[in-house]
Amino acid sequence: MDCGKFDPSEFYSIIFFEKDGAHNNKIPYHIQLAICKDNELNELLGNITIAQGDVVLNIHESLLKKTEDAKTPDSYTNRILKDAMNLIL
Repeated sequence: MDCGKFDPSEFYSIIFFEKDGAHNNKIPYHIQLAICKDNELNELLGNITIAQGDVVLNIHESLLKKTEDAKTPDSYTNRILKDAMNLIL
């Protein structure tokens, strides 16, 4: 498949993937996450709203903890933030 062309069969396979009896555990959030991770699908379907798709987290890199910071003990603020993030997720 040429990267510049859209193959409708790929889109249909994603849409009907959930209807397959062996894959009943897929929820709209999984479909939304797959669309966001795929560049071509995100370009095509990036502006649509998926019912019950929930919110895809997009955390800026500067807010993420760096690996060298993981070696230092957590401060009180970091523990509070981690607890808050665990409640959200």
